[in-house]
Amino acid sequence: MTPEQEILEDALVALRQRQQRFREELADHAQVFPLSLDNLPPDTLAMRTHLAAFAKRYEMTQDQIVRRLFRSVAAVTGIVVRAKGIGELIETMHALGIVEDVDKWHQITRVRNELAHDYALTVPELARCINEAWDFSPDLIAMIDKVDRYVAERTLLADKDHD
Repeated sequence: MTPEQEILEDALVALRQRQQRFREELADHAQVFPLSLDNLPPDTLAMRTHLAAFAKRYEMTQDQIVRRLFRSVAAVTGIVVRAKGIGELIETMHALGIVEDVDKWHQITRVRNELAHDYALTVPELARCINEAWDFSPDLIAMIDKVDRYVAERTLLADKDHD
């Protein structure tokens, strides 16, 4: 197995675990989200905790998929992405047939960036962003399965020297 294949294998193991935890975390957050933009819940410690926890979980999941899993797939398929930005990486995954809706994945990344960086969002802006992240969460979960299938179907983890 090449070093690139080992990194991809490790990424898949980690993302499968993240996927399972993310599903469980989403079930917990379902009592609060999506937020009603017309009637936002009171600003309580519990609500702030839900907002912060979900934002971090979304951010972490998206980041691991794009920066770790997508980059690993690209490396194993012989595509150099070290110097490319996230947008180019998403385009590369589209060219490989992994990402179907490029615009959606750019939006998923934009939402991640809004949640990850301190943009001093107003409460309505934060609520809108959280709701977008909530809506995109199933796409994150599905992408892990899609990459897993892609890797298996193309035997990207097969030891080329011994097959």
